[in-house]
Amino acid sequence: MLETIPLVCKAWRDILKKDQFWQILCSLMFTKRSEVKPTDFPSFKKYFISAFKSQEKRTYLPTLNQVMTLHIGGAGINLGLDFWDILGMEHHNGSDTEYEKRVFFSETIKGTFEPRSLFIDSNDETFSESKQTSIFSRSTSILHNNSTSCIDFWTGYSNVGTSMCSRSMEQMRRWMEKDGKPQAIMLMHSTGGGAGAGVTARILQKIRDQKLGKTISVSIYPHLRYEGNVGFLSNTSVATYNSILAMDYLSQYSDYVFTLDNEKLFSMPAQFWGTRIGDRFDTKILNFIPSHALADIACSLRNEIRSFDLNAFDLFPTLNHLSLSHAPIYPPEQSLEPSVPEITAAACQSTHFLSKCSPNLPWSSAILNFRGHLAPKDVMAAFGYIRSRRLLPTLDWSNGRMLCLMNYERPVYPILNELIYPMRRRVTIVGNNMSAGYLPQELLDHSQPLIKNRAFFHHMLRAGFEEEQLFESVHNIQIIANTYDEALAPSPDEENEGENEGEI
Repeated sequence: MLETIPLVCKAWRDILKKDQFWQILCSLMFTKRSEVKPTDFPSFKKYFISAFKSQEKRTYLPTLNQVMTLHIGGAGINLGLDFWDILGMEHHNGSDTEYEKRVFFSETIKGTFEPRSLFIDSNDETFSESKQTSIFSRSTSILHNNSTSCIDFWTGYSNVGTSMCSRSMEQMRRWMEKDGKPQAIMLMHSTGGGAGAGVTARILQKIRDQKLGKTISVSIYPHLRYEGNVGFLSNTSVATYNSILAMDYLSQYSDYVFTLDNEKLFSMPAQFWGTRIGDRFDTKILNFIPSHALADIACSLRNEIRSFDLNAFDLFPTLNHLSLSHAPIYPPEQSLEPSVPEITAAACQSTHFLSKCSPNLPWSSAILNFRGHLAPKDVMAAFGYIRSRRLLPTLDWSNGRMLCLMNYERPVYPILNELIYPMRRRVTIVGNNMSAGYLPQELLDHSQPLIKNRAFFHHMLRAGFEEEQLFESVHNIQIIANTYDEALAPSPDEENEGENEGEI
């Protein structure tokens, strides 16, 4: 193009002869180049030609699997803090490549990396105890409305959700203008709270309408049963209604839902460490296992070669709730390092799942994500053992894909010698198990007496409560429960084969 300029205008011929023009051009295009110095060349023109040719031969990084994380509500923020503590240690230990750093982190003008995350809540009380955390060093990381805490879905969806959604979408658009469209948007929240249910539903709906990318919802379902002297572990009286409405929106607007059950999470400390969460509520203990399981998934998401493929899950309409398992989990006095087959067999047990999952029920798809000090032959032997013994049986009428990923990055433990013995290897199982149908059925069973007696309706009337929307969500949840039952029902061919065998 520069060669044709003198043909168009004779005045440009004199301009191109001046070295000052080429100096300005070099300062505009090669400000970050330090390999070639202009003093090594007789003129800026020859420097520009040399630098331009070397830039054409430069190998660029492949398309990044960028991930945005949104932590909404009190439970989502507490889980996000532990999650980013692990990611921060993995980022600062120097093992990340230039590609891996840019998946969860965004590069600033100064050349440093900052987390691509947002912490959203209705008021500032949730952040008061966590202001010293490095993740909150930027003002754009925190979004709150300076209002009273919302406990119901309608307040979070309509009143608080309108302003919070617009502000969060504005920040996400800034990231996309700077780093490009993300591969996935991860949202951590609780379905029992007003902000975790209502604001999340509003943001999910906006992301789907604007087609910003795939969404991964890490949804914490509340503990609705009575637990002795502790009482109901859910801190809101309308947690059942919030969970029903949140599940309805998750099934419609979220692509993948990682299911965490508080009832199961509360029982795991007593089971593995002998620590019972009672009057002293410690979120570090409660979020320890989920944060490490999500960190293993994040480690595979930022891997350039062995990336976590979100398209591997064989999902069906409304059946997007995935189960998670994490192993090994040993107390601090454990001194023996378990082998790969041992941790794989432990991960296939119901005690290691983060929700009330029955691994013996069929799976439509699953991914075994190994991490740490591994030998490929041991991993393949353990994977073959699972397939031969049918520890994770697959549905006969689906593809039944079982994938195996290996990541050689060693796990990190922010809390040492307190909760768990640091292991050199571990495995996380993510899959679509048909036992996830217990969640919609449990919500329906718990909501029927409440709706029949119109319990707590007066708390929600002031926030724009609509009974028709609640009844419609209950109907949709019933359809989801029936879909899981139909998936477990035997096919007509199997029934005919059973009848023929009985006749013989």
